[in-house]
Amino acid sequence: MSIEEIISHYQEFLETNQWISLDQLCWTIVKERFGNPAAADVGEYLSIGGNFEVGDLEVGEGALEFSQIAGVFFIETLDGGYFLIQTNDDYASSNQVLRVLSREAQAWSIAWTGPQHRFAYAADGEVLMDWPGFRSSDAIYGNMPDALSEEVTLVREVCQRENWQFNEAVMMAVMEMVSGIRLNSAWFEGNQAAIIVRDII
Repeated sequence: MSIEEIISHYQEFLETNQWISLDQLCWTIVKERFGNPAAADVGEYLSIGGNFEVGDLEVGEGALEFSQIAGVFFIETLDGGYFLIQTNDDYASSNQVLRVLSREAQAWSIAWTGPQHRFAYAADGEVLMDWPGFRSSDAIYGNMPDALSEEVTLVREVCQRENWQFNEAVMMAVMEMVSGIRLNSAWFEGNQAAIIVRDII
């Protein structure tokens, strides 16, 4: 699949799901080097003292009832890893959480809340690339700020050629390019497994 097709997929995704594009999303992908953690294992990663539960919630609004008392992380387990979705917060993109999730693993995360945008990459317990404000700033921080420079260069070239904005859809395409994981609109329909954490790390 071409880069143009991948970007077009996420442009369509955000156009279809305007409640996401206009509000917020946090999408974090973790590829483990060893094992296939279950949702309960990830709950242990995210919890200070084990005060969490795993259940099914409606993706669109299910997290809202916990907004003042817990963090809700929708989870999809994959062969060799998992991804997390947050629709009303961005804990999973914080440096503290990414350091934990990336122990013996790699983690990529994109998050936005209104005008705030961030893309980050972590591995072996360290945030190597931190790109706050990726829509408007080229300032990238971390010990490996050029970790994804090849992919970012490729999507920039496509945007220039197609006269497309460099925006959330473009960086979601980078997430797919580096991880091989695609996010589809169908995933947001109905219920998904969710980790509800009352003592987030």
